[in-house]
Amino acid sequence: MKHMLKMHETSIILLLLIYIAIVGMINPSFIQFNSLSLLMKSSVILVVLAIGQSFVLFTKNIDVSVGSSMGLSAAVCGMMLTNGYSAFLSIFVAIILGAIIGFVNGIGVAKFRVPAIIMTLGMLGIIRGTMLIFTGGKWIEDIPNDFKQLPSIIILGLPITV
Repeated sequence: MKHMLKMHETSIILLLLIYIAIVGMINPSFIQFNSLSLLMKSSVILVVLAIGQSFVLFTKNIDVSVGSSMGLSAAVCGMMLTNGYSAFLSIFVAIILGAIIGFVNGIGVAKFRVPAIIMTLGMLGIIRGTMLIFTGGKWIEDIPNDFKQLPSIIILGLPITV
């Protein structure tokens, strides 16, 4: 038990539980099932990104372009949807784009020995510039309502975003 308390991960979980308890005492509606469920649903995307980032951290590196990569993939998906492409194809292309960006970063770091921070910082700039050119700096609107309703679909008690 003493070893468990010394672990960094255990400390973080313990602090999170204490935080939830304190906020729950201040505002009892926070710890109701609906509130916690909404909190989890809104965190799914960040959890998926954090899982991917953890693989990079395991190699003692860092990827500062992961958020921009997600943003560009989302922008491409949104542009495809507004131009009449199917949701399946739009999502598929967005996933492939994110994988290609990650692959390029990985090749730069592993094969060409570019430090991860330099490689991903450069990629971040490239991605942000590409996104600015691609979207013209404007919001992507007119996404079909069917696509907007996807997160409300529940399969086996879990939202489809999971």
